[in-house]
Amino acid sequence: MAAKPDLEGAQAFQDELRKAMANIPFPDAACVEQSIEYTERRTLALRALKSVIENNGGKVHEGWDGASIRIFGLRATSTSSLYQACRNWLNQLTVKSMGQNMKGPYT
Repeated sequence: MAAKPDLEGAQAFQDELRKAMANIPFPDAACVEQSIEYTERRTLALRALKSVIENNGGKVHEGWDGASIRIFGLRATSTSSLYQACRNWLNQLTVKSMGQNMKGPYT
C-alpha cells in the first residue's frame, strides 16, 4: 500500500513552485529575433524549476517522452514538458486537498 501524500507539506510548497514556474519565458514575436537569448533564459529558468523541486526532496525525470515529478507523495506526468508536469501536479494537489475532509465510500 502506498504511503499517504503529505498534503500539508505540498500546500506549503506550492507557492514556491508557482514562483519558479512564473519565471519561465514563453515564445512571442520578439523571441524569434532573439532566439539564442530566449533559449538561454528558458533553459536557466527550467533548471531553476528543477532545482526547486529537488531541493525540497522531489524527483524529476525528463526524457524524449515528456517529464514527471514526484514530491510530497504526489506524482504527475506530462508528455509535453516539465512545466506542464508541474501544472498537472498543482491540479492534483488541488483535487486531493478538496477531498481530504470528505467522507464517503471511497475515502
